[in-house]
Amino acid sequence: GIPNVLSLHGSDIYNPVSKKSPHKFAPLRWAVRSSLTKASRVVANSSYIRDCAIDLYSPKREIDVVPLGLTNPVFPSIPRSDLSMQEYAFYVVSVGRMAKVKGFDI
Repeated sequence: GIPNVLSLHGSDIYNPVSKKSPHKFAPLRWAVRSSLTKASRVVANSSYIRDCAIDLYSPKREIDVVPLGLTNPVFPSIPRSDLSMQEYAFYVVSVGRMAKVKGFDI
């Protein structure tokens, strides 16, 4: 009977690389669906996570998106030569867990 907010962050509802992802494993699927139903409000940290929750669990309530309250860090400018990088080369950088689904091999 105490009002509460359920906050969704990702693998707590959907983990595409796990055989026991909550959406694939019946007891966890039930627990997530039950939690979505019983929460006073439900928020997700991104529209992607909100859409996954809607697609996988069909909640009967609205899920609001509340992004994480982070500010972009400010980094000092460093010459490429100090990082052993070629002056006019094009570099692509990505940050994420090393999982096949991220496509780092491509």
